[in-house]
Amino acid sequence: MLHTDCSVAGQPASSADARQAVLALIDRGCPAAGRTDRIDVSLMITELIANAFRHAGNLVLLEARVSPDTVDICVSDRDTRLPAPRPATDAADGPGGEEGGFGWPMVLALASSVTVTRPASGGKRIRVLLHLVLPLPDPRTA
Repeated sequence: MLHTDCSVAGQPASSADARQAVLALIDRGCPAAGRTDRIDVSLMITELIANAFRHAGNLVLLEARVSPDTVDICVSDRDTRLPAPRPATDAADGPGGEEGGFGWPMVLALASSVTVTRPASGGKRIRVLLHLVLPLPDPRTA
């Protein structure tokens, strides 16, 4: 099975840069991936990176691996606290006037699987796997 790998060490300049890198990886490794899959991947990357910055203050590593039918994303940071659902709040109700509580449930809903581990080196590593919904071949052209 063909695998195209991408690894970004350190902090991406922005969530947008991380999304762009992984979407380019999908273009190379699984060009048949559809719009919905690309949106799902974009949402998950944005949320995972935003949470690393918001709750851990840093992002240690973003890794992505694409095969013809899956996208595997890992985000590692130095915070040992594990992600947990919290009540969703709008900006007026959230702690410190911030909205929140929407992202982690979204990641759990979009991903085919989610694992959170604590590496021996410290911090945590969140791995999300998305099975792509590939279009069926057109029988008229087969």
